[in-house]
Amino acid sequence: MEPFTPDRLSHIERRFCEKAGLPYVPRRRRPVRTALVLAAALCLLSLTVFAAGLFSPLHGDALSLSARYEGDGIVSVTVENGSDKPLTFQPQLKLMRWSTAQEVEPLPGGEVDFETLQFAPHSEGVMTLDLSHAYDLEALEEPLQNDHYYLLLTNQNFVFGQDWICSLFFSEAEEETPAVVEPLPPDQALAAQAEALLRPFLENTALDPDLRRQQAQDYWAACREVIEAAEGRVVSSVSPMLFLDKEDPAVIFDDTVPAGEQFTRLTFTAWTVWDSFGVPVGGLESERALEISGLVPHAQGQTDGGAAVPLCWYLFYNRSDTEDPEALALIRGQLLSFEALAEDRVWENEDYVCYDVTDLFYTDFDAHVAAVLSQRTDVYSDSQILERLSNIAAYYRDRAVLADGFSDRSK
Repeated sequence: MEPFTPDRLSHIERRFCEKAGLPYVPRRRRPVRTALVLAAALCLLSLTVFAAGLFSPLHGDALSLSARYEGDGIVSVTVENGSDKPLTFQPQLKLMRWSTAQEVEPLPGGEVDFETLQFAPHSEGVMTLDLSHAYDLEALEEPLQNDHYYLLLTNQNFVFGQDWICSLFFSEAEEETPAVVEPLPPDQALAAQAEALLRPFLENTALDPDLRRQQAQDYWAACREVIEAAEGRVVSSVSPMLFLDKEDPAVIFDDTVPAGEQFTRLTFTAWTVWDSFGVPVGGLESERALEISGLVPHAQGQTDGGAAVPLCWYLFYNRSDTEDPEALALIRGQLLSFEALAEDRVWENEDYVCYDVTDLFYTDFDAHVAAVLSQRTDVYSDSQILERLSNIAAYYRDRAVLADGFSDRSK
């Protein structure tokens, strides 16, 4: 069984942030389409889908899913409803590739047949799916190396908190001996600038996901002490519903990719709670930064999708907070006044101010990219890929790109 825990919800938040005007809802991950949805989870909590009575993990409802491929396109999904509420799935799903979070393209006109969608409180049952008319089974049954598929199921149109992932293996995985990865070298220059209580978290990074999550919790606990002792009012960043519209069709990041597809195939944008190495971006668990990444292939010759390498970070604050001379921001271990951040101010409207805080995440671009890539054994990189990443970072760090790049469509 795969219990739906807060960690898995966080995984969904980070990896699925596109589709239908709502963030963190996965679509075919063709990153950074013309209108990128940049909405915060806190804003979504006010949506009517969370009305009383609706099954939702955000209300503490427990759900476990386990999928088994029976052959000939038939999938059995064991559903364990541990809640006091009934659960009714909608007859829709997304089939995703784990390594890329990219949706598998269904066959034209193909439909999935569903059987048993309703599950009573505190009950266990089996949902049966017939994928044979919707997908190329021969392609799905090809063995994968250190990879697999997963299903995305929903009871409310895949909105935030109302979708669940369930791993699915169509064939026996081809295993390979993982390479030994050394611990990441910390950025000593930035660690030295951090608050003394927070400095150890920047000096000691971890590769293990569970250890990173524990370190993040310890970091936020230490931040509370820093905030209480601060000589000033520490304010939280916000995640407004904005769209990044600035995509210049003349820009070329990599000349091996067609000009009109540079943004959709080579870049990815998302809201993130932490940086590339598991260090939280803010002093509170609710704070998120807008992260822009470049995509690198998993193998030589791959031209679509890939692994995301974070390159630039932006934080938004309420304009009224930035105008308070007593206000402070806690960003990746450092307490900073908005006067100190003034030179990094790249966009604003009557409600919000956006700051480019990338310089608080690394001091050496090449060393940063090398450190991120060293965490993974499933990526391919060469001089052209590195130049691509450098071009992407240079484009988004150009003040003119962000100066008029956002539009607020919530009004």
